[in-house]
Amino acid sequence: KHGPLVQNVMSEIRTKDPVALRWDYALGENRLLEAFRSMNNATNLGQFQSALPLIHGPGLNVVYADKEDNIAWWACTRMIQWPEHVNSKFFMCGDLSIDEPGAWLPFELNPHSINPESGIVASSNEQPTSSSGQFYPGYYVPPSRVKRVRKILNSSNSWDTESMQVLLLDVVCDEDRLNAEHLLQLLSSKKDSLTEKQLEAADLLNWDGAYTIESTGALLFQHLNYQLLLAAFSDEMTESEFEQFMHLHWMKRLAQELYFAPDHIAWDNVKTDQLEHMDDYLLPAFKHTVNDLILTYGEEIELWTWGIAHQVELKHPLAINEPL
Repeated sequence: KHGPLVQNVMSEIRTKDPVALRWDYALGENRLLEAFRSMNNATNLGQFQSALPLIHGPGLNVVYADKEDNIAWWACTRMIQWPEHVNSKFFMCGDLSIDEPGAWLPFELNPHSINPESGIVASSNEQPTSSSGQFYPGYYVPPSRVKRVRKILNSSNSWDTESMQVLLLDVVCDEDRLNAEHLLQLLSSKKDSLTEKQLEAADLLNWDGAYTIESTGALLFQHLNYQLLLAAFSDEMTESEFEQFMHLHWMKRLAQELYFAPDHIAWDNVKTDQLEHMDDYLLPAFKHTVNDLILTYGEEIELWTWGIAHQVELKHPLAINEPL
């Protein structure tokens, strides 16, 4: 009843004990296609909304607009009422009845927004605002993207295809800009410990937060961000666990807060007796970052561009197989 055993098929789970993975998507009747058909055939807001409770998983954000100028957004999934003491991100004991999930919540309690006063509905997979005031755990990305979307939408009352294209292709992260600015301020107090090349590199943190292909600030900030997180968590994680951690949305959400919390518990090294702070790691991490970038991209700082480091090659699925 707790789902399939996964400890032998998921490399991330290193335990000899049996671990079951419960996913609501695999439970009960799947009416997803029926929901999509009803949504496509709807002629008004009410008919459209009546189809949404059929979406039980995976969780979807559904955004709506019609010719009557109605706009809406719903978080669509079948949500479970967990006991208050349960954190669904941790392993639970399968033979404890007090840990068992309760009933599914009625769909009307799902987070939603219908014709808000702001005139805007937007979703970038961030943690939604609940209409019931209850916190629903989930796998949310940081709110930085949706904040940027709303900021741009609120900057103008006139929108056409071209201006919407600019919004969709926007590459600015205001939170990363603020983080870089904060790190630069901290490094400024350590100028006497930096070489001329390192001081030149530090100036790249005076950056607009744009991840354009020619940006040097983007590359330096992301590399420094990696080195700081590695310093913070290498005492608690193995190398492979850290690489898994770096792919989590939770890591991204935590990184947004960590630099403005120099006494956060994550900065303390559990293997030492003293209490470490962010300040203990910043200078070594920055020097390591600059050395890495010099070794990888050369001495010319203007060549340290995001476009060189951050590339993707899309390969045809047939062409990458023998004999083609």
